[in-house]
Amino acid sequence: FVSVYFPDSSYPDAEVQKVYDELNEIIEESRKKKVRLSIAGDFNARVGQGEDTEAHSSAGGHGYGSQNARGQWLLTWAATNFLRIANTMFRKPDNKLVTHTGTQGQTSQLDYILVDNFTKSKLKNIEAGNFIDLGSDHACVKAELDFHRNSKKSKKKQKQPHPSVAWPPHDMDNYTTKLED
Repeated sequence: FVSVYFPDSSYPDAEVQKVYDELNEIIEESRKKKVRLSIAGDFNARVGQGEDTEAHSSAGGHGYGSQNARGQWLLTWAATNFLRIANTMFRKPDNKLVTHTGTQGQTSQLDYILVDNFTKSKLKNIEAGNFIDLGSDHACVKAELDFHRNSKKSKKKQKQPHPSVAWPPHDMDNYTTKLED
């Protein structure tokens, strides 16, 4: 897991690019080592919902609010790195999507968990809430994973029992045919 905090909108894009560059290095290193990687934190970006996200393989279409330029940037960057924005994958009521409440009561989704396709296949649920008092204007994002889901064991074919063949055979030709099948 990598925890990240992106500069807010008062910072120039060059500062945001520095964070993406660092993450690119971490992703490259993890892939060389064949280590699974998830990135979670305050991205200070609004990816939006519905039509805002439909063109991106990185989003599930169930985000919150409207998209901003840094949200578009995040969507594109995540897709380029084959990452999925997990908290846009499940349809939820707004109170389970909102991760930030501003000083004037405005709500937004700024905090995300990004996962690879393997981890996405293990997601059972993800939602925002005040599960832990962070002493912050941000809410926690909690993901539930089931690593037994879609496991190799469950995909293994069950051995088919050999067709029953009476012994001693009364019809040798039929007996031989059944054994050959």
